[in-house]
Amino acid sequence: MTFNEFSIYMSENLTSKATFYQKAMEFQNEKNKKRPPAKRWKDVKLERAVNAMWQDIMKTMYDKIKPSIKRDAPDLRQAWLDYFTKYEILDSMDEALAEIEFE
Repeated sequence: MTFNEFSIYMSENLTSKATFYQKAMEFQNEKNKKRPPAKRWKDVKLERAVNAMWQDIMKTMYDKIKPSIKRDAPDLRQAWLDYFTKYEILDSMDEALAEIEFE
């Protein structure tokens, strides 16, 4: 599974994504309020920052899981999905993302 495939799969299957985005946007808005008025970001830039935060978390998770997947598996995608099931990755990530706090 490539990083892009991983990211899409997680976006489609994690129930906490909306909660993460809400908390991340609140965090970015708070940071934005502290900027001088002339330097404040527009909504589009705030959304990009939140998307970047999501991608950073997905990249970190991908990099942690990837070494555990056997590269010689007959069906590499299925090997990833089996790993997710065996270690309850979706549940763990949902729980962690729902509880995340930004500072």
